[in-house]
Parts: sequence; C-alpha cells; structure tokens
Amino acid sequence: MRKLLFFDVDGTLLDHGRGIYDLSPELKDTLRRLRTQGDRYFISTGRSYGALPQEIKNLQADGLALSAGAFVTMGGEVVRNIHFDPSALQFVMDQLLPFDPLILLECGFELYANKWAPEEYAELMEVFKIDLANIQVFQDYHDLKVNKLSVTLKRAEDIQCMADFGDMGITVLPQPAPLSYDITLTGATKQDGLKAIVDHLDQGLAYRTYAFGD
Repeated sequence: MRKLLFFDVDGTLLDHGRGIYDLSPELKDTLRRLRTQGDRYFISTGRSYGALPQEIKNLQADGLALSAGAFVTMGGEVVRNIHFDPSALQFVMDQLLPFDPLILLECGFELYANKWAPEEYAELMEVFKIDLANIQVFQDYHDLKVNKLSVTLKRAEDIQCMADFGDMGITVLPQPAPLSYDITLTGATKQDGLKAIVDHLDQGLAYRTYAFGD
C-alpha cells in the first residue's frame, strides 16, 4: 500500500529556535527513496507560501497544505482556497488597525503587509526566517483573498482588540514570536488541508496516511 506522508515545518522539519535551519542529508535521502518506491510526501504548515524557507521549497514536495490548511496546491494546481469573506475581513481589520500592529495577509502564493517597517519585523524574521523580498505592502486589502492573517501587537494589553473574534467564526492562535498571533477561519485546519489532498488523489488507489508534527 502506498504511503502519503505529511510534514509540519516549524519544530518538525526545521527548528529555528534551536538552530536547525536545514534538513539532514539522511532525511533528504530518505524522502528521495520514498518517492522512487511510489510514496508521496507533502508539506502541511501554518505558514503561507511567501513565508516558507527556501530549504522547504527546495524539497519540491508533491503538494503544499499552507496557511493552516486554507490554501492547498498539488503540482502547482490550487485544489483548496478558503479565504475570509469581505465582511469578516473588514471586521478583523477594523479591530486591528487602530492599534497600529504589524499585519501580514496570507493570500495564496502572495504575502502582504500593512506597512514597510523592517525594524518591526526583526523578531518575527528571527523566529521564522521569512525573506523580506517576499513581502509586498498593500494599499487596499478589500480585493485580496486572505487565507490567514498574522498580527504582531505592540503591547500585551492590545490583545483585547481580538476579544470578539470567536463570535465571528474566527480563531486566534499564539505564535512563537512575542505578541504575535495567527488569525484563521474556524474550520480551516491542517486536517482539512490533508483531506483536500487525499480527496484530490486517484481514488482507485489505496493509501496509508501519516502526519508528523511537533
């Protein structure tokens, strides 16, 4: 029976906090051998494409389940794209912007920020090693298809601005970086991303599925 292997990035394939910035040669060789015997491997992460380290892109995985399962691709084809509807996105931005945070909008293959202020990115970049060249500053977010938001606040008390998000079907999850949070649509999960990939595969074949995370 063929195997489908799903790998988280942070704390699993890489761990920047512990100085692990690349995959071991042994793991790379194992993944190559798995593919030659008909198995497939995928990346399943809360990161967007623009926030993926180059080391992960270089793997050329069979598919990517990104932004906590909201944006999923296989062979460059988009097979799932769950994004905030305009009213929900407007609500989130109206709550966040008065506090002048750093906001990253994850939109498929694109990554946008509400301002260009690298000094405010410093800690986030240190934790996640995001290439600043992948970040574009948006002038108007209304036409963007946002899969997930990441926000970095200036003060701990500013978290109050997200107090009502749960009532709108929005989930807030802490990130490893201080005062940084992921904002996702409730129901858009890594499990949903995994299922989208499995459902997209040849249903005439039997697969055994494995997922690895911290």
